[in-house]
Amino acid sequence: MSVVVKLGGHLISAKKIQAARIKEYAEIFARIDRSGTKLVVVTGGGDVAREYRDAAMELGGSQVFRDELGVMASRINAHLLICALGERAYPAVPTSTEQIREFASSGKIVVSGGLQPAQSTVAVSALAAESVGAEKLVLATDVKGVYSRDPKKHPDARLLNDMTFKQLEKMILAQPQLPGEYKLFDLLSVRILQRSRIPCFVVDGRVPSNVERALTGKKVGTIIRR
Repeated sequence: MSVVVKLGGHLISAKKIQAARIKEYAEIFARIDRSGTKLVVVTGGGDVAREYRDAAMELGGSQVFRDELGVMASRINAHLLICALGERAYPAVPTSTEQIREFASSGKIVVSGGLQPAQSTVAVSALAAESVGAEKLVLATDVKGVYSRDPKKHPDARLLNDMTFKQLEKMILAQPQLPGEYKLFDLLSVRILQRSRIPCFVVDGRVPSNVERALTGKKVGTIIRR
């Protein structure tokens, strides 16, 4: 069995680097690894990536240059998780889907950041899931799941326990599609999961045990499927 976990960058570097949380995630991933499940983890860039992108914009950097900085920041976060995982992790961060497959064949936990400009790490996690034939993707973020609308702006937003990718696609069509401005998903990630028929679990990653619950088949957050 293969699974992919996407860790939102804000779970790793929100205001400051969350070393204790990274360690907790490493312990969870080690348990999953010991169970015989093959695991790929994709890390986002978080606040560090946004700071670099904002600074580059002030300094006249192009959009693609700012995107590249975001990719670099996400890979730094990936290296931190590799550090916490020790010998259980493949020692290098992949830079392509080909390398994700190659590294996964080692039997070690693969930790990836971004792959290329103009592509969200959510899309990377969807591509990784498709590449390794994962049975599920767990998306760890800073909300409890997918809501009827943004719960940070609308206190009356409803948590949706179960939905289809078609329903999700309709919800995000009007959202901005710029790096650093993604909500939970972008259209590319939804369409990749849709074509590969990989179910996705959206959980509150501020409580790392939620990720373990989703990985072990327990009900938590929102499940999205065809």
